[in-house]
Amino acid sequence: MAGMDYEIEVKDLPAQPAVAIRDTVATNGLGPAMRELYPVVGAFLEKRGIEPTGPSFAVYHSFSEEEVEFEAGFPLPEPVEGEGRVVGIELPAVRAAVTVHVGPYTTIGQAHEALDAWAHGQGHDHGEPVREIYLVGPGQDDDSTNWRTEVVYPLA
Repeated sequence: MAGMDYEIEVKDLPAQPAVAIRDTVATNGLGPAMRELYPVVGAFLEKRGIEPTGPSFAVYHSFSEEEVEFEAGFPLPEPVEGEGRVVGIELPAVRAAVTVHVGPYTTIGQAHEALDAWAHGQGHDHGEPVREIYLVGPGQDDDSTNWRTEVVYPLA
């Protein structure tokens, strides 16, 4: 079974100030690392009274079977100075192929495969790095079948 059908659209995403922690972890430790990092970034924002402008995201700088280098963060209304592990960043403006994955993270690879196949079918190489935006996740709903993740493939 090929999995669910993904609606893919091309969006021009503006540059976005954000705050994030960058880390490199064993690929099989990604979930626990994220559960550790988002509260740290959240506490940083709370301490400063800053409201994120949207849900949490991850930017994947490299991904292999052994390890993954990623940033875990939140989009902000304006740039901020980081502190400690938390750094102020800007997500660059990109033209990207975007789709929404519904369901648990264990099957999110299907969304990545669909985007990759679509991009190559359209004659695009995909740019780096890929982003995931956690529209609905474990923080909002215990039922993983309701989780919604926007997967963003920058187009080169």
